[in-house]
Amino acid sequence: MKIEKTEKVMVIKNSSAAGIVLGVALTIVGVLILMKTATFANVPTWVGYLFLIGILVILFVKSVKITLNKDAGSVTVFSKSIVKKSTEEYKFSDIDRVEMRMFKKKENRNRNNSVVSLGTVSYSFGYQFFLMTKNGEEVDIQGGSKISYPKAVFERLHEKNKQIADNVATFIGIPVTEIDNTAELAS
Repeated sequence: MKIEKTEKVMVIKNSSAAGIVLGVALTIVGVLILMKTATFANVPTWVGYLFLIGILVILFVKSVKITLNKDAGSVTVFSKSIVKKSTEEYKFSDIDRVEMRMFKKKENRNRNNSVVSLGTVSYSFGYQFFLMTKNGEEVDIQGGSKISYPKAVFERLHEKNKQIADNVATFIGIPVTEIDNTAELAS
């Protein structure tokens, strides 16, 4: 998340570059494996999934640009992917608060950090940011991403993410609400 700020305008950008790179990498790996096998009859099913997932990631990953303009008293949310572009506008007076949600995700992993059905249980932690309107609508500041981190990284990022939420709230003149769902799963 990149933030540019002047006295009258704040711009929050969430790029989809990492998602596109991942999608291209999966697609290329899928194509290379397909080319390496002489006939499609010998191709394992998972290769097709790699290719398909890569294409879907490229098509649906989106970039989001949020512009908060004090003179206009509005928030403009512009999101785009290869298949869709959208623009939404909200008045500052319609926004109730900034909501920072912290979550904990349970994962089963083995010693090689591969996901398995049996093995050591581990947790990853993450954040999501929303502008909450007075009628209960959620305006996603991150463009739908729900990135999780190991606990040590999460703890280091906590103050940085809190500062982002505080900056947005202060700019608009609204409170920040923190919702901590990290205790939902037993440790």
